[in-house]
Amino acid sequence: MSSRIGNLNEANSVEAGDWLVIERGNDNFKVGAVAFTGPEGPAGAAGQDGADGNDGAQGPQGIPGNNGATGANGINGTNGVNGVNGVNGANGVNGAGVPTGGTTGQFLTKASNDDYDAGWNTLVANLITDATATGKSVLTAANNVAARAAIGAGTSSFDGVYASLANKPTLGNSAALNVGTAAGTVSAGDHTHAGGSAPAGTVILLSNDETDSAEHANNTSESNALKSYTLLPNSYNKVKVEAIVRARNDADLAADPVYTFRLKVNGNTAKTFNFTNCGTTTTGIDGGDTHVVSIATIVNGGQVANTPVIITGQCTDQNTGMGTLVHAFRVYGIL
Repeated sequence: MSSRIGNLNEANSVEAGDWLVIERGNDNFKVGAVAFTGPEGPAGAAGQDGADGNDGAQGPQGIPGNNGATGANGINGTNGVNGVNGVNGANGVNGAGVPTGGTTGQFLTKASNDDYDAGWNTLVANLITDATATGKSVLTAANNVAARAAIGAGTSSFDGVYASLANKPTLGNSAALNVGTAAGTVSAGDHTHAGGSAPAGTVILLSNDETDSAEHANNTSESNALKSYTLLPNSYNKVKVEAIVRARNDADLAADPVYTFRLKVNGNTAKTFNFTNCGTTTTGIDGGDTHVVSIATIVNGGQVANTPVIITGQCTDQNTGMGTLVHAFRVYGIL
């Protein structure tokens, strides 16, 4: 079955399966069978956006908005270049200044209470306004006699000789003697010698050292000087050397240690002193002991040069608990 469409602009009723024939003049065109129309398919994917159109005409100006908040202060700009210095002003009028004239050594003084009224003057005592009359008289005195007269001290003709003095006290013969060591002289204040008013046998303390010496301990050798004194040249008949010494034994020993002290004059032993401390190792018995004694010796005096006097200590056993020490050291001169 076929349907004919006599005019392309005219639609004819057709059925499914009909052939469509298009007539055009004497020519017929067989198009094809007509199919049933199916349901509408889903929408296809959206196509790409077309190109932007041209801008439209500018619309009318809108209503102004509210003022925005004030912005923060900007950073300070760089200081500008200093301007050129101005022209110096004219010099002022000279002041009154120091008056001319005067000579070397003169002083500038006020001539009155008026301003700038001053002049040069030589300084004289009368210009010292706070000086007393007596002080001015001393300053202007022509000599020492006039100066003493100004202060009311009078004058003196003393020539410095003791015999020239009036109403002087009676002195002994020693006042007229020279200082020396020979007969007919007087001794100096720091000099000691036999004779004079001191009777023979008089004892003079020359040195008294009462500080503890260092202890010579844990050693069997003789110590160096525990104490010393330098005896000066003298005319003493005898010299006495005295010491208070200590021998210490804090150790338990079977043997009895011996402690030795030596008094020496000019390097020679004048006297040796020995002490024995009892030693024991018996349980419950203290084997230690300490002796504190006074020792002394007398040697000839009359030394002609500085002479060392010393004391040394020594022990026969070596132990930290054993030692010798000097508590005091004295030297005497005997006339």
